[in-house]
Amino acid sequence: MKAAVAILSTVVPLLGCSDAFSPPPGLAFSTIGYMCTLPLSGTATALTLTGKTEFPYLVVISGRMPAVQGGAWVAPSDSVSARYVTAQGQSELGSGSVTFNHWITNRPVQGVIDLQFAAQHITGAFRARRSDAIC
Repeated sequence: MKAAVAILSTVVPLLGCSDAFSPPPGLAFSTIGYMCTLPLSGTATALTLTGKTEFPYLVVISGRMPAVQGGAWVAPSDSVSARYVTAQGQSELGSGSVTFNHWITNRPVQGVIDLQFAAQHITGAFRARRSDAIC
């Protein structure tokens, strides 16, 4: 019994201090939801990561929602793009992946982002609340 307590008291603090579940630096707030696109192309899904200020922010847009069992979006592709917006009218496209864990109804969407832009590499976990359509 004492051994189990000793192990747990060592492992739990290490997990708590681990950065395995931390968001990308400066982009701690996330939302995901449908957005309106051109009239004939229907809707798309936008995953947005922001900080406490207006800029910078990251937006990953896909023509589909994540699958219920999880999965990944790979950018750039025919249906996925990743844009890092640093200021009004200033942005750059990136490449990499967004991996989603299980999609659970009425719960935040969780996953990991790993994208490379010209200026920086953005990586970390996200917990995105669902938002209404952005039109």
